[in-house]
Amino acid sequence: MKNLNLKLLYLLSINIILSACSGDKTNSDSNVLETAVFNLETSVTVKSGEVKSIPIAIKKQNIKSLQLSIDDSTITTWSNPKNNISYNLETKNIGVGEHTLYLNILLNDGKQYTENMQLVVLSELVPQKWNPIIKSVLPHNTSSFTQGLEFSNGELFESTGNFGQSYIAKVELQTGNHLQKVDLEQQYFGEGISILNGEIFQITWQQNKCFVYKQSDITKLREFNYTGEGWGLCNDGENLIMSDGTEKLFFRNPKTFAVERTIQVYNNIGPVRELNELEFLDGKIYANVWRTNIIVVIDAATGKVLAEINAEELEKSGRGNGDVLNGIAYNSKTNLWYLAGKNWPKLFEVSFENLP
Repeated sequence: MKNLNLKLLYLLSINIILSACSGDKTNSDSNVLETAVFNLETSVTVKSGEVKSIPIAIKKQNIKSLQLSIDDSTITTWSNPKNNISYNLETKNIGVGEHTLYLNILLNDGKQYTENMQLVVLSELVPQKWNPIIKSVLPHNTSSFTQGLEFSNGELFESTGNFGQSYIAKVELQTGNHLQKVDLEQQYFGEGISILNGEIFQITWQQNKCFVYKQSDITKLREFNYTGEGWGLCNDGENLIMSDGTEKLFFRNPKTFAVERTIQVYNNIGPVRELNELEFLDGKIYANVWRTNIIVVIDAATGKVLAEINAEELEKSGRGNGDVLNGIAYNSKTNLWYLAGKNWPKLFEVSFENLP
């Protein structure tokens, strides 16, 4: 049901936006180019931890100050620069993903100019390769278009999608039968769920709604509005963590659903997009990559991909007439993982093995 662009744009072309702001505002590109510029022809791409030289060409001698910033944080400032500058940019404390470098130029006559340039920080880590080891195979309800899978105190809950077929249910693990079930209204396409402090949070795809239920009987308590798409959901014990189909993960306050912080998910090549169903354990986020048999293991603090789990063999034997792999849950009672797919007849109980 999701129609997103699948292309991974690892490097984007540099976008130089030249503007002037002051009492003597001017939009002439030549005015900026005659002051000070990033002396690079392409965007800057580095591996996390590298030191990158950023050359800045000084074109005029009437510059009162130069300010180098990244996103909304100032890095350094120069007063009355006369000569070309080569600034060594430390990247170890810059998060992976796309950032913008700003060169803010103030002339002695009060005119101000800004030059922008893209900075792409890749992970320095080559992801490990993990395999799922099947411990047992359990039945899964083939009517379940799985969008969210979660254990709480050994009890399994599942959220499903599709308009008119979306619901949230408490599932009997050994049979796949529904012990409790609440249907969503026709206009909602259910997505991921997460359980925190006795409450079940369920997001929707494009309807901008998060529904909150009482865990004990799945009665609705309240709802939140948000912007953007909803895909996967998990929590770290304090914040809800939500995906939206991009490479971004949003840490949300469970009391307000406001975004507290955002990370970008990158490996050593570029962004990892279409992050779908999520699970959190021990500082790591496990995410199904939509329309693949890959689950990525993400450092929740940095967004770096630590490992990739290939579930191709599970898909071959467990898909049946169902759709793609989706659904990952950890059961603290068994210390095992549970993997499923949309409308699959099987639910796999597995452990993960790090390949040599």
